[in-house]
Amino acid sequence: MGSNISRKDFLRNLAWLITLPFAILAGHSISRHAQVSGKKELRISNKLNNGITFYDDFIVIKNDDTQSIFSSRCPHLGCRINSSENGQLVCPCHGSRFDLDGKELKGPANRSLQKVNYEEDTHSGEIIVKI
Repeated sequence: MGSNISRKDFLRNLAWLITLPFAILAGHSISRHAQVSGKKELRISNKLNNGITFYDDFIVIKNDDTQSIFSSRCPHLGCRINSSENGQLVCPCHGSRFDLDGKELKGPANRSLQKVNYEEDTHSGEIIVKI
C-alpha cells in the first residue's frame, strides 16, 4: 500500500531540498553583512578636558594623556549610562556602578562596560570612534 508520487511532485520537493540550505545561508550572509557594514564612525575633538564626557553611544574618560572609550550601554539591560557620581559611572535604570576603567563595581550588571575601538587622526586632531 505504498503511495505513488508523481514525477512533477518529486522534482518540486527535490528542488526545495536543494534550494532551502542556500536560501538560509544567503539570509545569514546578508544579515551578517548588515551588522558589519552598519557600524558607523563618529569624529570628536581630541582636545577634551580631563574627566568624563558622555555621548549617546559611548563615554570618553580622559586623564592627562590617556583616554578610554566605553559603550554607554549598561551590560545588564542596555540602558544608556549618562551620569557619574563620586568618580563612578552610574546606570540610571537599576543602579549598576562602574569604575573609570569600566569595571563593574555594583550590580545588577555582572560584566564590565564594553570597550569601544577608536583611532586618532593626527592630521585633523580628532578621535575616530567606531560604533
